[in-house]
Amino acid sequence: YHSLLDAYLREDQEYDSNGAQSAGDAVLDLLRRGWPPGHEPSYDPDIALTRCAIHGHLQGVAFVHVRLRRYRDAVLTLADARDWPLIIDLCVKHGTLSDGGDPSIWHVALKAMVVGAAAESANDDRAAFVHMHLGSLLAAIGEAGAMAPLSVLDELAKNPGLPFSAAKNYFMDTLHNDVACINASSADIALLTKKIEATEESLEQLEARPATFKATRDSSTGSNLHVPAIHFMCGHSFNACDLDRHLEVAVIPTEPPSTTTMTTVGAVPDCPMCAEDHERVRVLLRNSKVTSRARDAFF
Repeated sequence: YHSLLDAYLREDQEYDSNGAQSAGDAVLDLLRRGWPPGHEPSYDPDIALTRCAIHGHLQGVAFVHVRLRRYRDAVLTLADARDWPLIIDLCVKHGTLSDGGDPSIWHVALKAMVVGAAAESANDDRAAFVHMHLGSLLAAIGEAGAMAPLSVLDELAKNPGLPFSAAKNYFMDTLHNDVACINASSADIALLTKKIEATEESLEQLEARPATFKATRDSSTGSNLHVPAIHFMCGHSFNACDLDRHLEVAVIPTEPPSTTTMTTVGAVPDCPMCAEDHERVRVLLRNSKVTSRARDAFF
């Protein structure tokens, strides 16, 4: 592999009119064959990296960096080679942390492309080529949600010579998405407002109007109710003498046996038939309070 790589690299010293290396495909093909994804390399990566760098084969250097998961170095190498399409492809493939990638390469790629656009400002054709791929990179950033719009704007502002057309579609799409999100949030707010008003009305009725309980049978056993009886606002009624037994059957113990029996003396327990729902609500409230205090996790 090393000998053949040297042979390809020696032949790869001439450039065609487009700036692409004549034997570049052969070099990359050899590197790919010798290091398939998910396998160990058949050649020494450090030797391949050094020899590609010596001969100026930046695509080969970038390939080895990618295989070594050095994605930032790969982006910077491709930026030196002015290979903007490959940079975008690299960010799309390896810019997600969940896939083992590095999300920071989006920022590195954008910064490199903005600098590259400034460097090509003297040549209209090359500058237009960079601007076109800058628009593609911004579209990929917006689709992946890889960067905040203000961060993108901050990087773009470092090159005052950039035409607005290069970033127009990105910011228009961002504004449209924001408007759609605002509209969706407004609908949710209206729905929640109606629920709050209905809840407030129910509370006012509970405070101002007496509740009438018409149940005549125990909700659990079906036996006739007799005094004393306990009625819950959910609509279930129980004989007071049997309520403890109902609770022991309905409630799953979560504490030592000596403390699981609930009595009707003092505070009235939850309705045993609705206990699971009430506990679920309490867990949600408790988790919400804990989450609201986790500021680091929020940010």
